[in-house]
Amino acid sequence: WTRERVADMEGNQRREITTVSCAPVASPISGFRSDLLIIAHGLEDLLSGVSAAEFKAEYSALVADVAENSLPTTTIVLTCLPYVTDAALGDVTLETYAAYNAAIQAVAMTNGFLYADLYAAMGDAAWTVKEDGKTLNNAGCSLVAGEILEELMRSCPCLALNSNFDLVLRSL
Repeated sequence: WTRERVADMEGNQRREITTVSCAPVASPISGFRSDLLIIAHGLEDLLSGVSAAEFKAEYSALVADVAENSLPTTTIVLTCLPYVTDAALGDVTLETYAAYNAAIQAVAMTNGFLYADLYAAMGDAAWTVKEDGKTLNNAGCSLVAGEILEELMRSCPCLALNSNFDLVLRSL
C-alpha cells in the first residue's frame, strides 16, 4: 500500500490518500486451514441477475475448491440466502430465490456439508434487515448465528457438551 499526503500552498495537510493493491490469488480460499468454515454466498449473484443454473454451477465449483483446500477434519456449513424484502429483490422472482436456496442445499447434501436454513429461522421478518432490505441488522445477525449454532449442535453432538457454545446460544 502507499500513502500520500496532499497539502495546500502553506504546507497544511488537507487530506490523506491511501491506496491499497493486492496481488491476485488463485482461489479465495487457497491454503485454507481451519476447524470450521461457514459459507454464506449468493445474494449478490441473485440480485445481479445470475440465473439459478449458472449460480449452482459456480457455487458447486467454489465448494469443490473449498473441499480440496480444506483439512479433512474441517466442518463446513453452507447457509441458504437470508430473508430479503420484496423491494430489495426487485425483478427477481420468488421462484428464482427458492431455486438458489435449493441449489445451495443440494450442494451441501451432495458434498456432505452441513446446511443452515436461514430463511426458515428468519421467515418473512422484515425486522431482521436494515432499510435497504437485504443487509442484516443486529436481530438478523443474531438469528443467523443462532441457526448456525443449532445446526452445528444437531450435527456435531460433541459441541453440545461445550458450555461456551451453550452460553453464546443463550445470549442470542
